[in-house]
Amino acid sequence: MSQSLLHTYFKQRVKQVFNHLHDFDSSMSETDLHDFRVELKKMRAILKFLSKVYSKQKLKKSTRLLSNIFQQAGDIREYQILIQWLDKNEMTVLKNQCFPEKRMHEMIQHFQQQTHLFKLELKELVDQLTDFVKSTNSILSEQYATDLFAQINKMVSKDGSISQWHDLRKRIKQWQYACNWVDEKDWNLEKAYFQKLQEAIGNWHDLETIQQNLVAQHKAYSNQIEVLMELTKASQVLEKSNKLRKREVQELLARKVIAI
Repeated sequence: MSQSLLHTYFKQRVKQVFNHLHDFDSSMSETDLHDFRVELKKMRAILKFLSKVYSKQKLKKSTRLLSNIFQQAGDIREYQILIQWLDKNEMTVLKNQCFPEKRMHEMIQHFQQQTHLFKLELKELVDQLTDFVKSTNSILSEQYATDLFAQINKMVSKDGSISQWHDLRKRIKQWQYACNWVDEKDWNLEKAYFQKLQEAIGNWHDLETIQQNLVAQHKAYSNQIEVLMELTKASQVLEKSNKLRKREVQELLARKVIAI
């Protein structure tokens, strides 16, 4: 019996997730950590699909284990993006006072100290998911990808509010991953369009997250004039950038070139 595309993809992800975790454990490199997190995203996509097919209760522990590791890696990634933005815009007061680089190194070190535990948890997760992956009929994978394709086309065709953009992006990413589990379809035009759209939404969402982090600093540094002045400057820069990012997303959505 030939191996399904889902099973092949799953085995590739298992190999890569352990390789990247091993590389990070040795190097503590931000790049290796990012690569590890990307592989976790792909594993989560598979788990999300399996949760649609099988009882969520059966996959509850696997979901919890993977979400915990992913969340910790995500917190570091969010901090990295914030520091990169502060450096790019020369917000040295905010970086030194509110978001010191030392804190990110401490987060990375704490993550590295847990790699042995993460390896054990990931092995347990893989052992559980393997049987589900092997027993999943390819027809279910095909139907799942097709349903996601219809959902994102429907969301794009509507005049959705900004609050729905992040959910749209998550569904696009899920569909992109699912395309690896099914036979090649004539979706090349759609893939190119949705890749541009999800990247545009991602750029916009990064700015939204940065803004939320900065707003949270106002109360903590209410008596520090220098910090408050740079927070005001940062908000002005973000507002201008955010308008450009929003317009980019809105222009892509307005094209509505994809037919279901």
